[in-house]
Formats: sequence, structure tokens, C-alpha cells
Amino acid sequence: MGPAFMAVMLLVLTAVFLVTASKRAQLMTVGRPAAPFDQLKARVDSVIEFAFLQKRMPNYKSAGWAHRFIFGGFMVLLARTLILWGRGFDPTFNLFILGPEGFMGLPLGHLYDFLKDVVAFLVLGGAAVFVYLRVYKQEARMTKSSEAVLILVIIITMMIADMAYDGAAIALHQKYSVPVCAPGASVDLCDRVTTVVAHLGAKPLEAADSVSFVAHAPGGSIFAILLQGLPPEVLVGIGHAGFWTHATLVMIFANLLPLSKHFHVIT
Repeated sequence: MGPAFMAVMLLVLTAVFLVTASKRAQLMTVGRPAAPFDQLKARVDSVIEFAFLQKRMPNYKSAGWAHRFIFGGFMVLLARTLILWGRGFDPTFNLFILGPEGFMGLPLGHLYDFLKDVVAFLVLGGAAVFVYLRVYKQEARMTKSSEAVLILVIIITMMIADMAYDGAAIALHQKYSVPVCAPGASVDLCDRVTTVVAHLGAKPLEAADSVSFVAHAPGGSIFAILLQGLPPEVLVGIGHAGFWTHATLVMIFANLLPLSKHFHVIT
């Protein structure tokens, strides 16, 4: 998809993150020395209860569930981020075991794609709840914060961009991957379409008249059906836009966190 740009983007934004995060880490040297391994069982239990299981979140009703959706979503979508970064160097990259051909007879790729899309919808729902609580309802315990709204906008944009990328790829794979690479067709367009759909595996035997719903990719399928009337050149552009938007915003998001109260997302 663009090895040089992906390498530069990851290296530069990782360097910026390390500089910023190191300044936050220096604050930990100011306090008294701690004994991090005392009461180890209690510490581990607390991490499981309050960090992973979000024990306190039900106290906040809708906001609590929204927080759980977003937090859980980011854990599930971490693999998706790694996949997209890998595709920047190799368009066929599927994290070794999540390809369309399956792994050891198990359809792990399809299972993950389905989970990823379901989680993306939950994240969108959770982010929408927080936009409502912060912008419209303005709950007393939530201070007005442009930083928080910016982060919510980034999250929403990442989810939509990811599904738009999938949708463009599915539409190209089903309708155009065969005709644009037929004898006498444009070699340049064939190469560009092949790059976007490479991760989907072998091309269909013949082009479809219309895009069909893919059960293991509900989010991508919805976008594919909505976008199917567009010409292949435009779909390629949407695919690249969705891909790079998601892949880059993850790193921008990571760089914003050490500067905000949302640093706990990393810690």
C-alpha cells in the first residue's frame, strides 16, 4: 500500500511518542521508591477487576457501558491495527493466521473479521453516547473539554474509515477485480485494484453484477453495498483513504494520550 510512507509515518510518530511519554515517565522518579511486588495477588486482582473487567463502570449506567464498549473495542482492534500496518509493506498481510484461507482448518480470519466489525459498531455506539453526554446533555460530572471531543471524533473517524476501506475492497473484489485485469485492460488500474483487494485472497471466477452481503464482514458489506455504484478508480481512492486514515490516526491518537487526561488508555 506504500512501504516508504508507512515506514516514515511509524518511525516519526513513534519517536515523537517516546519523547513525550518519557517526560511523563520522569514524573515517576519524583516520588518515594515503591515496592511493586508486595501484595502481588491483591495488585493483580485489582488490575483484573478494575482495569479489565471495569468493575466500577455499571455505576454510571449508559456512560459505563459506553466506556466498556470503547475500552473492549480497542483491545480487540489492536490486532486490526497491526494488520493494517503490516499491509503498508505487504498488501496480502493478515497477521500470519487471519487470512481468508484459514489456519490449520480453522476460519480464524473470518471469525476475527466478524468480531472486529461487531466491536467497531459497539465502539461507534459508545463514542456516540459520550458525544451526547459531553456536547448535548452536559452532565455535571463531565467537564466541558474540547480535548475529549477531539478524541471521540478521532475514534469515530477510525471506525468509519476502517469499514470504508473494507467496503471498497469487497466491492472491488466482487465486481471489478476480474474485468479490470482482463486482457487489454489498463495495467495500471489492474495493479491498483489488485493492491487494495490482495488481502481477500483469490479473485472470483467471474465479476458479479452487484455486491453480495458477506456474513463475516457485516460492516464492510454495508459500505460495499452503498459504494458499489462507484467506478473502480473512485473505489480504489476510497480504499486508500480509509486505510491510511485508520493506520495514521492510531499513531496520532497515541501521541495525544500522554498530553491528556486519557493517558490511562495506555497505562
